[in-house]
Amino acid sequence: MSSSHGSRPLARRAFDWMFRSRVDGRVVLGQAPNLAILSFTGALILAFVLPPRAAVVVGMIAYGSLAWWAYDELFFGVNPFRRMLGAAAVVGLAATPVAAIRA
Repeated sequence: MSSSHGSRPLARRAFDWMFRSRVDGRVVLGQAPNLAILSFTGALILAFVLPPRAAVVVGMIAYGSLAWWAYDELFFGVNPFRRMLGAAAVVGLAATPVAAIRA
């Protein structure tokens, strides 16, 4: 007896597991920007052009927007790749205040 999984090469099965959407079966590496990423990008750009005091506030908005995106990807990503991106962002966001304190 052969299973349907046994007929496909291991590399193909691994690729499908990692990158195929659990919703519609399409390969998903990137997606159109959502509100969280657009907010992060806009706030980040503003932080570079505003005076330092305003940049701190806008930087906190950027940090919160990225945290929102990371949470969304970690728990609602369409495939393991997207969820791993969310996990990496959560780890990076958690390390940022620690690095700032140690500096």
